Amino acid sequence: MAVLHLLTDDEDPARIVSRLRDALAPGSYLALTHFTGDVRPDLAAKVATEFARLRITTPLIPRTRQQIEGFFDEFGLVAPGLVFPTQWDPQQPDPQNPGAQWMYAGVGYKPTSAGALP
Repeated sequence: MAVLHLLTDDEDPARIVSRLRDALAPGSYLALTHFTGDVRPDLAAKVATEFARLRITTPLIPRTRQQIEGFFDEFGLVAPGLVFPTQWDPQQPDPQNPGAQWMYAGVGYKPTSAGALP
C-alpha cells in the first residue's frame, strides 16, 4: 500500500509488480493504493515539485488511473475495480470526498488455472 508512487519510472515499478505477481500462488490477491493527480493535476505536480525542492530523498510520483491500472496486468480486478478509496465501502459511499481523490485503490486477483475470479 502507498509504495509504488515512491518509485520513479527508471526504477520500473511495473517490473517489480510483475516479479511479485509471478511469485504469488494462483488464487492470491494484490492490494495497492497509488497517489494520483487525476482530479487536481496542477496541485499534484506542485506537491511532487515541493518534494524535490525540499530534497526529500523519496520522490512522490503521481500517476494516472490508466498507468496505475497497468500494474494489475494479468490480475483480474476485484469489484469495484480501481477507484478512490471511499468508493470501496458500499455502506458509506462518498465519491465526492476531495480528501479521498488523491489516491486510487484496487485489489487484483491472480487467476487459478481455471482462470476464474472468485
